[in-house]
Amino acid sequence: MGDSGAAPETGTLMGDSGAAPETGTLMGDSGAAPETGTLMGDSGAAPETGTLMGDSGAAPETGTLMGDSGAAPETGTLMGDSGAAPETGTLMGDSGAAPETVFSVKLNITTFKAYFLFLQIIFYEDRNFQGCSYECSSDCSELSSHLNRCNSCRVESGMFMVYDRPNYMGHQYFLRRGEYPEYQHMLGFNDCIRSCRMIPQHMGQFRMRIYEKENFGGQMHEVMDDCDSIQERYHMPEMQSCNVMDGHWVMYEQPQFRGMQTYLRPGEYRNTREMGMGNDEMRFQSMRRISNDAAF
Repeated sequence: MGDSGAAPETGTLMGDSGAAPETGTLMGDSGAAPETGTLMGDSGAAPETGTLMGDSGAAPETGTLMGDSGAAPETGTLMGDSGAAPETGTLMGDSGAAPETVFSVKLNITTFKAYFLFLQIIFYEDRNFQGCSYECSSDCSELSSHLNRCNSCRVESGMFMVYDRPNYMGHQYFLRRGEYPEYQHMLGFNDCIRSCRMIPQHMGQFRMRIYEKENFGGQMHEVMDDCDSIQERYHMPEMQSCNVMDGHWVMYEQPQFRGMQTYLRPGEYRNTREMGMGNDEMRFQSMRRISNDAAF
């Protein structure tokens, strides 16, 4: 019995007022009878079954987690200190503001991914884009597995290096977006294209160490931009090895970016053979970075 001496129903628990709630319920300080099996806040108000309440006693939706204010956010969200309800599955700062669900990435990374999605070069068996064709968007070590011969091409997007021998050997030539209807006249090839290599877009700095002798011997200079004459700038008669640390480069056998070309990716090259040149007598006299705004 409560203080008033009234007899409640069997097995009930009573508040201070002595009123008889329904059997098996738990009551707050006010003595009001909530629904069976619920948990009550300080005010004694009856929330929905199985919910967890904030200090105010307000009833949020089932299974939610509440901030200090007791406001009911959407189910399964994580809330900041203010108790505001962000979008489901987001992470909030102290202010409770809801950021976008998918975290944004830097623009240059998005551009980098888009660049790879749309790389394409089309090879044709005959001159002036005639005959059978083959579309390529990656490295190809042997074009003869797709075409009997290759005498013209069209670069739809991206940048490529083409070679007159299989496995990226022999004479090479840098190609960017454009049409190339006749190799022998435009590129100086003695034969048709046999292999090609895709050139990735590089967004950062460019850096290379060049050496006078093979196996990184003799003079050493670090290069970070285009060089139209290695001999004039660095007073180095020749370059026979290098270490490409950042970026992609085209090397030339003559000053002023003329003569035979060689494409170098990041890596160590102990001699000209490792650079892809079959002629041990060939030396490089100028170099250029490969970028979207490069003046090839």
